[in-house]
Amino acid sequence: MATFKRFFPSEKEAIAFFAPAKWEEALHHVEKCTLCANATLRVMEEFYLTGTAKIMVCNNLIGIYSVAKPSESINRETIDRAAQLFVGKYGTDITPFGMLYYFANYLLEYKNSYSPFDLQDVLRQCGKVFMPWWQSRLARINTPKAEQGVKETGTAALYSYLRREYVAKGRDIRESALYQYGRITEEECAKITDALSPSN
Repeated sequence: MATFKRFFPSEKEAIAFFAPAKWEEALHHVEKCTLCANATLRVMEEFYLTGTAKIMVCNNLIGIYSVAKPSESINRETIDRAAQLFVGKYGTDITPFGMLYYFANYLLEYKNSYSPFDLQDVLRQCGKVFMPWWQSRLARINTPKAEQGVKETGTAALYSYLRREYVAKGRDIRESALYQYGRITEEECAKITDALSPSN
């Protein structure tokens, strides 16, 4: 979080950066977005204390609406409710950089609706498709190096990620998108939990 505070000392600067104007940059720097993932939306909320995450999500949803150009209009209250749902559902796991990349890529890769602008689809696809990919990418790219100084990959990287983000924080691995959307099974979840338990 210290790094995030250093680059975005004020709410205004953070909101300006994580906005549709930065979508193209995010799409061209996915690895940078991943490596910079050091504070979730919820953690950021605790820092600014002004509903910053909801404002960011609102701005990005409006950006999708503007690009999609649906024939029907939509009111701000509907956007606000969708933003609140997004933060409530994904705020503990997604970072501002992850959020920015998802919204930048939604119409290009994740959209799964015939409607030009479908808020339910935006929320659904984030959890169903994006979050499992994002968490597996964090496990593969943003994992601390092994003791020998060699970067962990594969199963070792996944275990390190789950240990750091779930076991160490007292969270059930089954809360992760990797489990909820079938990337790891109930049996694998039990094995990982047992392998990462303090007694092992």
